[in-house]
Amino acid sequence: VCYHSFTFVLYEPIRDVVSAMLGMEAGQTNYAQRVLSAGISAAIAITIFNPTEVVKTQMQSSSGSTSMQEVVRKVWHKDGVKGFWAGLRPNVLRTFLVNGAEIGTYDETKLVMVEIVGSGLASHLGASFIAGLVSACVSTPADVVKTRVMNAAGSEQAYRGILHAIYCIVGQEGFLALYKGFALIVTRKVIWCTVFFVLYEKLLAALMEVIADMETY
Repeated sequence: VCYHSFTFVLYEPIRDVVSAMLGMEAGQTNYAQRVLSAGISAAIAITIFNPTEVVKTQMQSSSGSTSMQEVVRKVWHKDGVKGFWAGLRPNVLRTFLVNGAEIGTYDETKLVMVEIVGSGLASHLGASFIAGLVSACVSTPADVVKTRVMNAAGSEQAYRGILHAIYCIVGQEGFLALYKGFALIVTRKVIWCTVFFVLYEKLLAALMEVIADMETY
């Protein structure tokens, strides 16, 4: 949640920079450029928050009850500071693709939905649903590869890289192994996007009202 929220904070400034670099006015960015801007924002955010992902993944993969303090202590004793940035490359790739697709799709789809149903809850819900669907299609294989790479790090079964991990997974288990748990992920993604984006739009609207009221004084 932290890095996702931080991604959204970075997104609009980076999108406007991309627009300016291409000689466009703010808000005129096309879909591909929105996805690129969101991907860059996500890559920056996950680089900062990667330690939380390492701890979370190891807590989830540990057998029995393991506290966050125990995991942090274990990572520190085993690999030092660099251990908290284990799997950074697949994490950056994953967030670049997934959050780029998710936020870029939402931003683009919202514009289309506004033209169809007008600005409001309906356009936000429609854009959130499509963003969640696209995000799930991209995130499922990315999550499978990321989890495998991070869990195997430091062991004899460690992968040589992302492409090697994909090659091994597909070669040993078939292409559909990259989409294990898709039904659950698409359901979770649609719900997550709906809650996050609708709440974001409500908070943004409330903030704009407060700013407008302050300017009247």
